[in-house]
Amino acid sequence: MSISTGSIRSYCSDGSSCSSFSFSSGMSGHPTPRAVKSCTEPNTRKEAKQKDQLPGWCSEINNKIHRFGDTIDEFLDVVVPSPTPCTLSDPEVSISEKFVPVKGNDKKSYEPLIEIFTKLVSDFPKDKKLSFYNAHDQPLPFPFPEFTRRHHVAKPDIAVSFPGETLQAHVAHPDWSQFSMVIEAKDMMNRDPFDRLSSISFEKSNTIIQLSVSARSLMAAHGLLATFAFGVYGDVVRIARFDHACGVASPALSLKTAEGLKGIRDFFWRFVHPWTPGPRAVVGCDSTIRKLDDGDVAWLQQRLGSEASDLLHGIDLLRHARRVEVWDDAEGASRAFIAFKLIETNARLFSRSTMVWLGIEDTRIEGSPDRDDGEDPQLCVLKEAWRQLLRTPEKVFYDRLEETVPEDEWVGIPHMVCGGDLGQLEAKHYEAACGSPRRQARWPAGFDSATSVASRDGSSDDLPRPLHQTYSWRLAQGTVSKPKERSHMRFVVDVVGRPLSRFSSSKQVALAMRDALKGHRLAMEYGGILHRDISSGNILIVDRPGSDRKSKGVIHDFDYSSVLRRAPRSAPSRRTRKTCPEDLRPLELSDEYKNIMELKERTGTYYFIAMELLDPSCPTVNHDAHHDLESYYWVLLWIVLRHTRHNHPKGREACAKVFPYSDDTDAVYAKSGFLSRTRPTFQVDNNEPLTQLLLRFGSLVKESEDKHVRLTYDAVLSIFDDVLAMPNWPENDRSIPFLPKTLPLVTVHEGVLPSPHGKVSKRRATASATDVISGFPSRSGALASGASGRSKKQKTSHASLLSGLSRGNGGAAASSSTRVASHTSRKARTSNATSRQTKVASRGSVTKAKPSGSRSR
Repeated sequence: MSISTGSIRSYCSDGSSCSSFSFSSGMSGHPTPRAVKSCTEPNTRKEAKQKDQLPGWCSEINNKIHRFGDTIDEFLDVVVPSPTPCTLSDPEVSISEKFVPVKGNDKKSYEPLIEIFTKLVSDFPKDKKLSFYNAHDQPLPFPFPEFTRRHHVAKPDIAVSFPGETLQAHVAHPDWSQFSMVIEAKDMMNRDPFDRLSSISFEKSNTIIQLSVSARSLMAAHGLLATFAFGVYGDVVRIARFDHACGVASPALSLKTAEGLKGIRDFFWRFVHPWTPGPRAVVGCDSTIRKLDDGDVAWLQQRLGSEASDLLHGIDLLRHARRVEVWDDAEGASRAFIAFKLIETNARLFSRSTMVWLGIEDTRIEGSPDRDDGEDPQLCVLKEAWRQLLRTPEKVFYDRLEETVPEDEWVGIPHMVCGGDLGQLEAKHYEAACGSPRRQARWPAGFDSATSVASRDGSSDDLPRPLHQTYSWRLAQGTVSKPKERSHMRFVVDVVGRPLSRFSSSKQVALAMRDALKGHRLAMEYGGILHRDISSGNILIVDRPGSDRKSKGVIHDFDYSSVLRRAPRSAPSRRTRKTCPEDLRPLELSDEYKNIMELKERTGTYYFIAMELLDPSCPTVNHDAHHDLESYYWVLLWIVLRHTRHNHPKGREACAKVFPYSDDTDAVYAKSGFLSRTRPTFQVDNNEPLTQLLLRFGSLVKESEDKHVRLTYDAVLSIFDDVLAMPNWPENDRSIPFLPKTLPLVTVHEGVLPSPHGKVSKRRATASATDVISGFPSRSGALASGASGRSKKQKTSHASLLSGLSRGNGGAAASSSTRVASHTSRKARTSNATSRQTKVASRGSVTKAKPSGSRSR
C-alpha cells in the first residue's frame, strides 16, 4: 500500500504545467519541521567552538538517550553480545575500597579509576588486555584533519586502548586512531545524568554531550557500527551504548560492591571478545572494514602510478584510509575497495552520518596479493550513509534513473557501479534465522557480521541482533519505534569529483553547476525524482567523467529525494527487467505504521533551503522543483562569498551575514535582504562573467519571490549558457581557502551574548538557543529580552531540550526558538511573532501583502 501525501507539478519553460502526479514513497512535499543540530559547516570559528555547539548538540540528543535493562546482565546480554563466556573469578571489592571521590575536583578521580580498571582486566589474555590513559589535558580534534575546523575538540578524561595494545603513561600526540572507547568522570553521584532523564539540568545535559561528542569521533575514526562510553559519577558507573539512531545506558553500577565490579569486568570481557574476530576487533566494529597495512599501502601507491603523489598528498594512509567490502545486490557478492581520501562527511552522531570517499577497487588476485587483474586503475567514489527506515533506499533512485533516462541524454548524474543496503540484507537474514532452524538460514557467502557468524556457528541459542541496522529505539520504546531506526547503506559510483569549494577556476563552478542542473532536470522529468537537498556538498566538479564522458559536474546524494509512482516523461527501458518496485515505500515498514510524517527529519541543508520553505508563515507549502532551483542560487552565492574576492562590505564575515545559522525568520530576512540591497551592486573582483551570473540568476530568484512566478529549468539554464559563452572568464583563479574570522566568545550559561558590532552585551540569555548559534543575537531574541515581565515559565532552558518539553518535530508554524529551546506560552509566542513581523516589515518587508485571492504567505 502506497501513501499519497502530496502533489508536485513540473513546469515548462513558459511556466505552464507539464504534468501533475502524486508521491507514493511516503515522502511528503511538505517540509518537515526543522530541528536545530550541531553546526557542521561553521561560518565563524566561534560557531565551531564547544560552547557554541552546545545548543545544537542539546537538540540533536533531545529524547534520544534512554535507559535499558533492569539488571546489568540483561543489558550486557543484549547490547554487548559475545560468544566467549568469562570464566575468571569474581573481582575482589578491595581493589576499590580506597577510592574516595573528592567533591569539586573531578581530576582527583582519574588516576584511581585507571588503577581500578587496570586491575579488573589484569587477568585477561595478553592479546585481549586493555590499557587506560589519562587524556584529560590533551584535546583530541575531529579524526580527519581536513574537517577539524568544522568541529570543536573533545577532551575525554580517560581513553581506552584496543585489545592487546598498551598506551604509554604519556602519549605525545594522541589521536582517535589509538582509542576504542572513552570514560568521563564526575566527582559526585548526584551528577549522574542518566538517573532522571525526564528532568535534566543544563550541567547534566552537557555531561551527556561530552560522551556523545567522543562517541561521534570514535565512530567516524574507525567506521564503527556502535560504540561505548563510560560515565563515572562519584562511585557509580553507567555504560552507554551509541549508534546512529540513539543511545541507551545501563543500570547504575557501584564501584564499591562485588556485583558492580563484576558487571564492569564482564563488560570489558565481552567488549574484547566479539562475535567477529580480527585485528583490533571489539563489539560494535564493522567486520567489512579494516585499516590498511604496509602491504596495502605499497600496492595502492604502485597501482596509482604517476598519480600517486598528487592523489595521496598529505594523507596518513595507515590512520585514515580503509579497505571496505561493498555488497553488490545485483551480483549477490561483495567487492573490495580501498577508500583512501575522505571527500565529504556529515559528522553528526544521530543522523545519516554520510561519508564520501575517493577510492579504487582492490583488484589483487586472491592467493597472489602482489598481482592484480592487469586492467588500468579506475578511480571511483564510495559513499556510506545511515538512512531512516522510513525513507526509500538511495539505490532505488539510481535504479529508477537507469531504467528511465535515455543513455544519449545522460549528463550530470553518476552511474552506480555496485552497492546495496547492508542493514536491509542483515535484518532480512536475521529474521529468517530466528524464525527457522539455524541450518536453514542461508547467509550470503562473503558477508560477515556478528549475526551471520553466530548463525553459522550455531553454538548460541540467541543470535546477536544486526548491527548494520540499528535496534536501539526498539530496545527503548518497543517495535512501535521501528521507523526511527537506521539502516547502513554503502555503494560506489563511477564519477570522480571534488567539492565546488575546491575549484581550480571559477568557470569550473559554473560548468559543474550547469551540468548538475541538467542532471536534476533529467531526474525530475524522466525519473520522477525530486532531489530536495541541493547543497555545496551534493554538487561535485568532475575530475574524471564516468561512462557518459561529458559531465563537468554532477548532482548526487539522492537519499532525501522524493520518488513518484510514475515519471512525468517516459523513455524506452534499457534493462530487460524492471528494477523499480511499483510501490516505492520503504520495504521494512508494514502498513501498521501510519505516522510516518511525524517521525521524519526535515530535508535540505539549512543554509541553502529556499526562502518560501523557511518562511514560518508558510508551514504547509509543498517542496517543489522550483525550490531546488532556488537552492542552486544560494549554493553559488555561498561558494563565491567564501572562496573568491568580492566587494561585499562584510568581507570574510559576509557568509555569516547572508547565511545565519539562526531561526527561520532571520534566515529568510538575511537572504531577502541580500537580494534587495546588496545583490544589485555586488561584484566579484576581476570576474565579470561570474558577477553577471550572480546578478542575473539573483534577479530571477527575486522576481520569483516578488511576483510569485516559479523558477523554470529553461530560464535558469539559459542564464548559465549565456554567461559561459562570455569570452573573458579568468584563468587559474583558484578557490581561496575559507578561514572563518574569530568573533567574540559567547558564554551561554552566564548570559553573555555578542552584539552584531563585536561588542559584548550584558543582557541575560533568555533568548532561545538558536539566538546564539550564528554568533549574533537574532531579532526574535532581542525582542524577547525587551519584553517586560517575562515569567520563569517563559524563560528558555537548555534543560528543556532533554526533558521532553520540546517533543518531536511538530509545530512547523511555531517560531524556531519554540522548536529548539523554549517552553514559552502560546500568548508570548504570538506576541513575539507579531513584533518580529512588524520589525521586519519596517525594514523592507519579507512578508508582503498579497492581492486578494492569492495564496497566503
